[in-house]
Amino acid sequence: MTRNEVLYNVIEIVNEHKLKDAPKTTEYSRLAEDLGMDSLDIVETGMDIERRLDIEFDTDEFEEVKFNLKSVKDMVDFTCKKLNIPTNGVQKNVEKPVVKPVQPQNPEIEKLKAVDLSKLAGKPVQLGGYEVIVRKIADNAQNRR
Repeated sequence: MTRNEVLYNVIEIVNEHKLKDAPKTTEYSRLAEDLGMDSLDIVETGMDIERRLDIEFDTDEFEEVKFNLKSVKDMVDFTCKKLNIPTNGVQKNVEKPVVKPVQPQNPEIEKLKAVDLSKLAGKPVQLGGYEVIVRKIADNAQNRR
């Protein structure tokens, strides 16, 4: 498990315990001030983290959860420490997705992109085996209303 996976799970669990009208939960959200969680919510969150991530906090650790953890980041770092996962930021072994260039679906449409369509208004154009008539919709933004 990586730190990012722990972060995802902790945010998901915190969302179950925070006030309904609290802002979006981020790593830097403060549990009490931003999310409206009290000490009972925080302890319940810790118990849910134990269940979901299959770990066990002892009584002293629960006291730390209840009184010392002030933000989602604190909870993530605390959980990572328990799981022996480095907490020094983003995982470096995350691969970037490969972005493939988009291939035009219809070469005839690509040809039309290079043409000033206003000159073709009202005239038939062959497109994909069909004859279409280009029509002029508006001269400027005011005419679009």
